[in-house]
Amino acid sequence: MAVPPLLRAVIMGPPGSGKGTVSARIIKHFGVKHLSSGDLLRDNMQKKTEVGILAKSYIDQGQLIPDHIMTQLMLNEIKSLDQHNWLLDGFPRTVAQAEALNKECHIDTVIDLDVPFETIKCRLTARWIHPASGRVYNLEFSPPKVQLLWHHISPGSSINLHQKHCRPCSFWISVLQEKRPAQNTRASMTSLVSRLFSVMMTSRRLSARGFRLTMHKQNLF
Repeated sequence: MAVPPLLRAVIMGPPGSGKGTVSARIIKHFGVKHLSSGDLLRDNMQKKTEVGILAKSYIDQGQLIPDHIMTQLMLNEIKSLDQHNWLLDGFPRTVAQAEALNKECHIDTVIDLDVPFETIKCRLTARWIHPASGRVYNLEFSPPKVQLLWHHISPGSSINLHQKHCRPCSFWISVLQEKRPAQNTRASMTSLVSRLFSVMMTSRRLSARGFRLTMHKQNLF
């Protein structure tokens, strides 16, 4: 009996687009290993590893972590998951990172969350952070139970940074084969992604498909 191919997926989108929420649903329902670049960086910085110390030095200076550092960190972790289905979150962010990943792995599916700026602006201004763990909460739909710090960041600058450094990764998706409109809520987008994953995990028709999920209405969570 042939062994079904393992799923290699990437979720993309600007800060506040819902990557964490959608990823959590996928992990819970499909047993997919979630590899978040942000979580991995925080873990390395907390443990004061060589990579963690180096990464923190760039972050403290307000600089982007160089591609070769992020790529080495993520590819090393990906190798430990070679017997699992996995979902990458936050990597790749640049063309160089995407090219390096493409040399090492065949990516089956890329999900690009396309959310209006006004919606993202509302989400980011309501975002708070638990300093000890780095977990992100939103006062509107994911309220915290412990004391947090307000995530003070300009939504405009955050999106501009994403557009400048991350959008070139669209080349790597090639042409997204399907553009599927979501409704006006985060829940509807999450539900749509879950249905897509259900089909893929059941049939294993993994043919490098890309999905751009677009929310049309603004100012809603």
